[in-house]
Amino acid sequence: MKRFLTLCTIILLFIFCLTQKINAQAAPTSPVEEVIITEIVPEVPQAFQDVNISIESYSYDLSRSKIDWYINGVLRESGISKKSFNFTTGDVGSVSNIIYKIKTPEGVSFQKTITISPGNVDLLWESTGYTPPFYKGKSLYSFEGQIRLVAIPNLLNKNGVKYKPEELVYTWKRGMGTDTEASGYGKNIFYWNGGIVSNDEEISVDVSDLQDTTRATASIIVNPKETEIFAYENNPSLGILFNKAIQNNFDLKESEVSITAIPYYFNNPDVDGIYSWFVNDNQSVETTRDITFRNTTGEEGYSNISFDLSNQKRILQSASGAFDLYFGTKSTNPVSDIFKSFFGGNNN
Repeated sequence: MKRFLTLCTIILLFIFCLTQKINAQAAPTSPVEEVIITEIVPEVPQAFQDVNISIESYSYDLSRSKIDWYINGVLRESGISKKSFNFTTGDVGSVSNIIYKIKTPEGVSFQKTITISPGNVDLLWESTGYTPPFYKGKSLYSFEGQIRLVAIPNLLNKNGVKYKPEELVYTWKRGMGTDTEASGYGKNIFYWNGGIVSNDEEISVDVSDLQDTTRATASIIVNPKETEIFAYENNPSLGILFNKAIQNNFDLKESEVSITAIPYYFNNPDVDGIYSWFVNDNQSVETTRDITFRNTTGEEGYSNISFDLSNQKRILQSASGAFDLYFGTKSTNPVSDIFKSFFGGNNN
C-alpha cells in the first residue's frame, strides 16, 4: 500500500512538472518586438496606397507557425507560414488597425497591433535668388544658392479634424542625414544652403502628430543651375525695357544709350557682387550694373561690349554676357569715337 501511494505521488509530481514546463513554453520570455521583426513597405503609407507588412523571426520558426491577420477586428487571412500581408489604406484620416497573431508549433503565441492612419503633405520650395521685377517665372536654385521649403500637411485627428501646421512634428532630412536643429514641433519651414560641391540633393520631411498615430512624408530632389546675366536698354522715359534683352547686337540710334546688366538667381548681387564692363576687351572703371555709351560725333562703326558679375561671397555664382554695339550705319570697322567717350581718353 505504501509503495502504491509513493508511486502515485511520484506520478503526480511528474505530471505537475511536465505541465509547468509546457506552460513555460507557451509564454514568450521576451517582448514581441525583440523576437519578431516587422517591416512595413512603404514605411509611411499614403492615402489609397498598397501596403505590404512582412514578419520574420530568428528565435522561432515562422514557416511552421500559424499566423492570422486582422484588419479592424475582421480576420482577413490565416494560414501556416503566412508571413506577409497586403492591404490598401483608406482616405486621409482613416484608421487601419492591423493585428497579427502567431502560434508556433511549440505552442508559443504572439500578438501585435499596428495602427496606420494615412495623411499627406505637400512640399513647396522657392529660391531666394534674385530675379528682376515682372519676371514671369520661378527663381531657380543656383550653385551655392539658398532655397526655402514649406511643408503643407493634411493630417486628421481621430475626430476627423485637420491639424494645424503648428500642431505637428516635422523631421527634415538631407539625403540620409536628419537635420536635428531644423526639425521639431511646429517647424514646417526649412532653409537649405548649397555648398561648394553642389550636386543633386534629396530633401525630405516626415510629419506626424504628437502621439505618432498619423504620419505623412514627402521629398524633392533639387539640382543647382548656373547663374545668368543679361543686358537691357534703360530708356529715360520708360525705364528698363525688360521685355527685350540685348542678345547679339544693339543699334545706337540716338547720341547716347544707357545699358543695365540684370543678374538672375544670384544671392544679394548688389551687396556681394562686383560688375565689370569691357569695350573691345578694355576694362572700364564702371563697377555698377549701369553704364552709358555716347556717340557725340555721329561716326559709324561698332564696338564689342562684354560684362560680367561675380559674387564675392559665393565663388560659384558668376555670369557674363556680350553684344556688339553699332552706331551710325552698321559697319565692320570699329572706330574710336565711342571708345574715347567711354574711357575719356584715346584708343591707341
